[in-house]
Amino acid sequence: MVMISRTKTILFLSLLTAIFAVSCNDDKVQKGALDPTSFRTPITKAFEYTETKPIEWQVVDPDSIDLPQTYSLDIDKIPSQPFIINDFKPLNSPMEESPLDWDPKNRIELEFETIPIEKKISILPTPVVTKMNQPSVLTGVSSGILQLSMSEGLPSNEIRKVLQNEDGSYWIATFDGGLSLYNGNELYTYDYRNIWDIVLDQDGKLWVATGNNGVFVLDFKKRTQTHFLATKTILSLLCDHQNQIWMNHWQNANYVMDSEMKQLRQITNPGFEGGFRIMEDHRNNIWLTHNSGGQIVLSVIGEDREDYVEILNDRVSYFFQDSNHSMWLAAEKGPMAISLEEKTAATIDNKKGGLGWQVLFEEDRHGRLWVIKNDTIEVLSKDRRQMKTIVTNSAVRWGNAIKDNRGVIWIGTTEGILLLDPDGPLPEFLDESDGLIDSEVRSLEEDHRGDIWLGTPDGINIYNPSSKTLKAIDDATLQNPNSRNIFFIKEIEKDNLFVDGDLQGFLIINREEKVLTQYLTTQHIAQRVFGALKDEEGFYWLATDNGLAVYNPVSNGLKIIPKESPQLGSDRVSCILDDGSGRYWLGTSNGLVIIDPDKNTIQYLREQEGLANNNIWKIMQREDGTLWVATDGGISIINPVSQTITNLGEAEGLVPDAVYNLQEKDSTLYLGMVDGLLMVNPPADLNKPWNFFKYSAAQGFLSNDYNRRASLLLPNGQLWFGSGPNWKLTILTQNPVIDTLSGPVFITGLTIMDDERSFDRMADLRPLVETGDTLWSSDVNQLFTKNTLPKDSGYVFDNQIQWDSLSSPYKLPIGLQLPYDQNYLQFSFANLSVLNRDKISFRYMLAGADDRWIYAGQEPQSKNYFNLPPGAYTFRVATRGINGQWGEPAEFSFRIFPPWWLTWWAYLAYAILVFVGIWAIVQYRSRRLKKENRLLEEKITQRTDDLRETISNLKSTQSQLIQAEKMASLGELTAGIAHEIQNPLNFVNNFSEVSNELIDEMNEELDKGDLEEAKAISADIKQNLEKITHHGKRADGIVKGMLQHSRSSSGTKEPTDINTLADEYLRLAYHGLRAKDKSFNAELVTDFDEHIGKINIIPQDMGRVILNLITNAFYAVNEKKQKDTNFKPIVSVSTKKIDNLITINVSDNGNGIPEKVGEKIFQPFFTTKPTGQGTGLGLSMSYDIVTKGHGGELRVETIENKGTTFIIKLPYTTNN
Repeated sequence: MVMISRTKTILFLSLLTAIFAVSCNDDKVQKGALDPTSFRTPITKAFEYTETKPIEWQVVDPDSIDLPQTYSLDIDKIPSQPFIINDFKPLNSPMEESPLDWDPKNRIELEFETIPIEKKISILPTPVVTKMNQPSVLTGVSSGILQLSMSEGLPSNEIRKVLQNEDGSYWIATFDGGLSLYNGNELYTYDYRNIWDIVLDQDGKLWVATGNNGVFVLDFKKRTQTHFLATKTILSLLCDHQNQIWMNHWQNANYVMDSEMKQLRQITNPGFEGGFRIMEDHRNNIWLTHNSGGQIVLSVIGEDREDYVEILNDRVSYFFQDSNHSMWLAAEKGPMAISLEEKTAATIDNKKGGLGWQVLFEEDRHGRLWVIKNDTIEVLSKDRRQMKTIVTNSAVRWGNAIKDNRGVIWIGTTEGILLLDPDGPLPEFLDESDGLIDSEVRSLEEDHRGDIWLGTPDGINIYNPSSKTLKAIDDATLQNPNSRNIFFIKEIEKDNLFVDGDLQGFLIINREEKVLTQYLTTQHIAQRVFGALKDEEGFYWLATDNGLAVYNPVSNGLKIIPKESPQLGSDRVSCILDDGSGRYWLGTSNGLVIIDPDKNTIQYLREQEGLANNNIWKIMQREDGTLWVATDGGISIINPVSQTITNLGEAEGLVPDAVYNLQEKDSTLYLGMVDGLLMVNPPADLNKPWNFFKYSAAQGFLSNDYNRRASLLLPNGQLWFGSGPNWKLTILTQNPVIDTLSGPVFITGLTIMDDERSFDRMADLRPLVETGDTLWSSDVNQLFTKNTLPKDSGYVFDNQIQWDSLSSPYKLPIGLQLPYDQNYLQFSFANLSVLNRDKISFRYMLAGADDRWIYAGQEPQSKNYFNLPPGAYTFRVATRGINGQWGEPAEFSFRIFPPWWLTWWAYLAYAILVFVGIWAIVQYRSRRLKKENRLLEEKITQRTDDLRETISNLKSTQSQLIQAEKMASLGELTAGIAHEIQNPLNFVNNFSEVSNELIDEMNEELDKGDLEEAKAISADIKQNLEKITHHGKRADGIVKGMLQHSRSSSGTKEPTDINTLADEYLRLAYHGLRAKDKSFNAELVTDFDEHIGKINIIPQDMGRVILNLITNAFYAVNEKKQKDTNFKPIVSVSTKKIDNLITINVSDNGNGIPEKVGEKIFQPFFTTKPTGQGTGLGLSMSYDIVTKGHGGELRVETIENKGTTFIIKLPYTTNN
């Protein structure tokens, strides 16, 4: 019993722990962030404009308006200067091919010598894990370039090699900061110094070439590193298609080794006195540069590795093969493209292209060749006829360039890693240092000549794309010395440029007539003109910060709607647009204002009519006639014809939803925001999901606050924007290609009980020492053999945590099994994408604990899972990037074992214990029950006898009570019966006396001989005798009825005249009561259905029922009569045949039955009569006789102070 009690206690405590764990986890789930990817689709709704109203203009006094002032201004005479926009330009002269002077037949046999290998195998050291920041924007350059450097977390800026693993992660080799694995979030750094090159073999081992320290081979599956050529400086490595590793010693040797490191060979041919670069081409030939007698020679080793051919004597520092299979060489006299098949070489030398000494090459997915040198990148077009220069100000020296699996180009430099996205918009950023009069561009306009006008705070620039020159017009030239802000420029008609004149009205520059005209110079109609148009009558409509103004240059007339006017109710008119149908649309801070100038009417479209937001910055009309309205609360797309509106805001994925600028290019829209440029391709059906792509600092953009009037699409496809706060003219030089793939995600670690745990096992290394090899510790200070390999120790072993193996490279325990008390876990994960990291987000779910995905935002770790109950779990994490789509989740499965007292064998033991306990209890209780059963039997026998005697007594008492009730009713009848018998007896006596006298008379007549008279008298006597017989039979019937009522019922139904039965008992009861109380009188009312005839009933029983009900009725009216002398008692009895039922109603007009008593009247022994005047069995017996004896119904209807009716319903049955 003690054991069972302890078990129950343990189970109870375990249950409480589980409940607490679940409650903790649930609480955590509720606090998780919501997944914002469930953006709703936009909804198009119908709208109604407000009612049109006439416009009330304020007309300015013409006498107060200054006349226009005209000045000479010849734009063509303004000096210009070169203005270089970094874009593709033709080469000075095309690349020229020349024959390649080499003979493939001049092959030289390749000779090898096997040399001894001195290897030292040690345990792979544990890397140092550090957090990495997102890539930052490279400053001091005009192009959008990202960088990873020490500022972002790299251990060194001196990058020697970058390569990408199959899983998408990156190895970064630095000269003096170690070897690092980069997964986007973290850096795992191994302490290898003076690295020159790294390469991955086909088995996943990483080979590391170092200076003066030989080669290290890192085997992450076996957790070992192998070190050989310990004192050598190896400059370059290659893993060929045969999985052989080629190594170039920088001075005196070229080595080849198998990937299993069983054989090391050295090339012994003369001239192979060390090498620099080495690579394998698409035909599996190996290209390498080697030192031959002080000269650098380029040789090609054949696919069979049996011979080689010398190709070129030149200082070649880098190889690269493009998609056309041309081998590009970084030669001393310039980039050279060699084709062995065509035996040609094409060179771009310093004179023809100005490239100079090149170092690195890479090709993007568009087929363009990126030629990377110190400080600059030259991008050759796919046809190799054009070139674009990108300044980097970063030296490459011994770095390298790679294109990763997302198309991003990584360039290792002495300043860190440069990241360029060839698929992106390739933005350029220009400012005053490039020749602009001011970096803050507030307005952009292209005139019909193709010149670009730039409005700035310091005047106007005019760019000529043909001549690539820039002119400047300062405020003095504009005859506006007080103006330093050009907010708006527009070619309002051919060769007439409208220019915002700041506080001094506005300007019209007429290039053809070479004049500048100032209007409204001293009127101060506004501080800023934000927009303007010229109508067919020649009137200027001006959108200003002071409202709307309309100027007539012919009459010098001016009328306005000021901003304080109720017609605007706005602090500005930010833009104005002619929709082509004769209506002008004004964007204000209080919604849209629609003006019909012909009808002089105004109406509105605001938030209450369906607009996204009342604060409007720009209106743009597309070719389909729809109006796009940029507001502080999103975009409203208005179809004026169908009068529908579609709103886009944060709920639809437009985040943030404040839009300041709109620019269209082809079918793509660019939305200028306060923190970036949003690109969107509207779906054909506006009510489908929208995808927005954002470009900002995370994509290399230097300036991300976009001016609302400074955007322009040029004929060459370039997009120009004015942006701040680091004011730049931003130029997108190409259409970006959106990466629609979700970035790969990996689970990179987990914590147990709030700490990271090492799962390295010495036991996993035992196979290495079992073969007889020696194994060194990771610091190479201790030697292990199979007998000295230390036992595993540490937290995971002390706590009996089990697993099968470790994943690479993050050493996650595969097949993890945890004890019940190691159930606090947290997971970390990473998205490997290097670009658009500001768009990366995660969601995760622990199957077995969570019932839904939990959105983690950009946080690369899960919540803490506390007190996980025993069971199987799978942690899943998914990521999404700039495309907004969730990728396939990464998974990690594990199991938590229950404590021993919750295991199956413990439950089996509990079951056995419970069974044994139950058996023992049953045996003990069985013996006790047998004994108690015997005692109980004796008591039952005794009590049975007592009960029988009691039942016998009860039956006797019951019979006596029933008989007493019968006698009571008989007593009620006695006086009536006596009265009924007395009447026939009186008749018998009277007729007997009369008959005696008649006999005497008859005798006399006989004596007289008068026979006739005697016969007459005898007839009278006979008549009297018949009457005596009649009344005698009547008395006999009364006596028989009394006897029948008094004796027990036979229980046999017989045909009975129910009407006669009811009538007799009515009169017997009445005369009985009259015999007791001579003062009692009552009106007796009968209504018998003569069609009933005789029915089958038990007459004795039914007579008792009717008598009981009639007696109660007489009692009720008599009781009321005694209290009210004016009361006239009425008792009625009626019968009725309805369908197959006989209804007998006994009614009185007495006091009725109280409601509280009505439910009890049919209960045995219940009576309302005074003590001694009733047994309480009458109605109970009557109810049983009617319902049980005759299958009928007995119910009562009563109204207090009005009377009562008892209703008997019997089935109509006859002998027929």
